[in-house]
Amino acid sequence: MDLNRGISTPIAILIVIMVAIVAAGAVWQYREIEEFDFSTEPSEVMITLERGGCYGTCPIYELKIHGDGSVIYKGEKHVNATGTRKTKISQAKVKNLVDEFYNVDYFSLKDSYEEPMATDRTTVVTSITVDDKTKTIRHYHGDMSAPEELGKLEDKIDQVVGTDRWIESESTSKQPSDYTTQADCESVGYYWYDDACHEEEQIQPTTEQPGDYTTQAACKDAGYYWYDDGCYSEKCVDSDGGENYYEKGVTHGTMCAQGAMTRDWEDECQSDKTLEEYYCVEPYEVQGPTAGPCTANVKSTTYECSNGCENGACIEEEQSSEEKSITVTFPNGGEEWELGETYKIKWSADNLDKVNIAYHLEGGGGDTIAKKVNASSGEYSWEITENVFPGPEYSNLTAKISVSSLDFVPAMQEGVRDKSDESLTITREK
Repeated sequence: MDLNRGISTPIAILIVIMVAIVAAGAVWQYREIEEFDFSTEPSEVMITLERGGCYGTCPIYELKIHGDGSVIYKGEKHVNATGTRKTKISQAKVKNLVDEFYNVDYFSLKDSYEEPMATDRTTVVTSITVDDKTKTIRHYHGDMSAPEELGKLEDKIDQVVGTDRWIESESTSKQPSDYTTQADCESVGYYWYDDACHEEEQIQPTTEQPGDYTTQAACKDAGYYWYDDGCYSEKCVDSDGGENYYEKGVTHGTMCAQGAMTRDWEDECQSDKTLEEYYCVEPYEVQGPTAGPCTANVKSTTYECSNGCENGACIEEEQSSEEKSITVTFPNGGEEWELGETYKIKWSADNLDKVNIAYHLEGGGGDTIAKKVNASSGEYSWEITENVFPGPEYSNLTAKISVSSLDFVPAMQEGVRDKSDESLTITREK
């Protein structure tokens, strides 16, 4: 057979063209990642690594690396540092790690290499999310069919983060002071500044805020809460500041009906006189009729608007030309009250119809005692119950009493309120 005549010229040209197209596609895919702009889209990147146990003392821990450079380490067993550690690497290092994934053709590898060709080995799970793609690989180190590059990639992730400082025993691991050059210091994940190597990143003058986190994963890892495409410090947020009947608000949090429902709860008029007001509270348990126990942090109250309800808020009464005022006359400081006893709270009020009464604990906290009390009565009898004490370990408290108009909103400087001049003491026993 004449091998030189085995392939015709047109077919050969077609094969060359097809190979060139495939190669160009591979280069284009790599260049697309190479040019990824982490500064504008860090949410597109997440790299994880989990090292499992073996029959010996293989270190067990996991890493999460976000596109903004934030790193979360969680040590479980056979490591020097158990629990959670946080650090940060540069976005350039994150980009280099993404490049390493593409260099080993990570998305083309099998999802699992777990054939037990050798025993007593660890299993490493890696994953990457980038550019709307996610890939996870389970790699048992006893499977000899796994590509060598996969193991090197796993080691590279550890090297970039510098996990040796958390994994090696205290007797063998090097301390930051052992590194005398910037290159050696940074190669193991430490930080070089002030001509020395440090374990922690240099403290910046600005304080990190929830709004600094632009991804859901980074927000939650930092202990904050993600909703409405933003990061918040609280699980529950009320746009009108609480029980504010005169401003329509939206409360984001959880209520329980047929199970937990976390969403926006919008203040609304149930009738031309009645308002359904939603507001945040401390988490509480609810026993649902069918779904079992549920934890909620939003409550609602039905409020009768004296001047009518419109667009999710009570209509404010016309401002009187006469000045409104409240003065708390008793208690006014130094009194000693006891659990289980009833005491009269007294005040004087001008040009007000109803008032709210509350107590305020020294150091923070407190609650409403009574709502919509006739202002002209000038007094209210309060029985002190166990609910006043934050917990059984408290034997006494110091607090002040306040009386306020129904439209009092401190953040908006509306309404009027007066407090006891000094604190009183509330005790459990005589």
